[in-house]
Amino acid sequence: MFKNKYLNITFVAALSLLCTLPPQTHAAEFPAARPLRMVVPFAPGGSSDVVGRLVGTRMAATLKQNIIVDNRAGAGSMIGADIVAKAAPDGYTLLLVDALHIVSPIFSRNTLYDPVKDFSPISMIAKSPLFLATYTAHEAKTLADMLAIARREPGRVAVGIPGTGNIVIEMLKLRAKVNFNLVPYKGGAPALNDLVAGNIQLFTGSIATFGGFAKSGRVRLLATTALTRHPDYPDVPTFSEAGTPGVDYEQWFGMLAPTRLPPKVGAILGAAIADAIKDSEVRDRFNRLALDPAYLGPADYNTRVLNDAARWRKVAADAGIKAVE
Repeated sequence: MFKNKYLNITFVAALSLLCTLPPQTHAAEFPAARPLRMVVPFAPGGSSDVVGRLVGTRMAATLKQNIIVDNRAGAGSMIGADIVAKAAPDGYTLLLVDALHIVSPIFSRNTLYDPVKDFSPISMIAKSPLFLATYTAHEAKTLADMLAIARREPGRVAVGIPGTGNIVIEMLKLRAKVNFNLVPYKGGAPALNDLVAGNIQLFTGSIATFGGFAKSGRVRLLATTALTRHPDYPDVPTFSEAGTPGVDYEQWFGMLAPTRLPPKVGAILGAAIADAIKDSEVRDRFNRLALDPAYLGPADYNTRVLNDAARWRKVAADAGIKAVE
């Protein structure tokens, strides 16, 4: 009896001492415990993948910890987002998103998460206009030419759609009063490959998506969703200039974590992203991809997400979009 009592007292004393030690004594400070996982909810090679890998490399150097990029394509970014929504909010699982994060749930009833409430905003990273493109050999030389074909031969013009829907195409259909044959893809890269091969006639993407295909002339850019022409592509008109006003959209990229992320961890991650965006090599690469560095902290980024979500819900209502299973 005496021996057992002595052991119990010793155990309680040791446990009490452990609880009074500073956290770093019995748990590694973030992010020392293990490598981080950055989920990119698209196939490799698309614009989100490019941004994630570029920024992730610089973040890893700042954090002195590896960052593993995990491509989880499908359902318009919802498969990857759902994985992160269900992960532990410890900072070791991140989600690299673009504006599609708040658009995809508009088109699907199967969304298992709330794109705002189930995530902690860390920061916005960059922004970019989108471009509507066709393959170079296509007979349509302008947006007006393509719309004329779509009106004359309904269903002939096939549009690549990464995921379940594309809000830019829905705006174009609404404003121009046309219909297209919508072809779903798991990500931007496979859709782009089919565009270049002539298997589809239209695809929207950023210059980060189109890459060298635009500069080399393997795709023809018909219009940009920006309000003014892009300085690197001055020959590409805005949708308004091309005869279809009201089709404006700004693609943005950002980093999220599961909801209830500790503020201290979020601050560490946000600082690493800010450092990455300031890096001259990153900014130069962004410039070559027609991306503008656009850091926003958690509060401002969350406001941007909420405002965009409200706008796209209105577009969906005006267009009569019905969410599908």
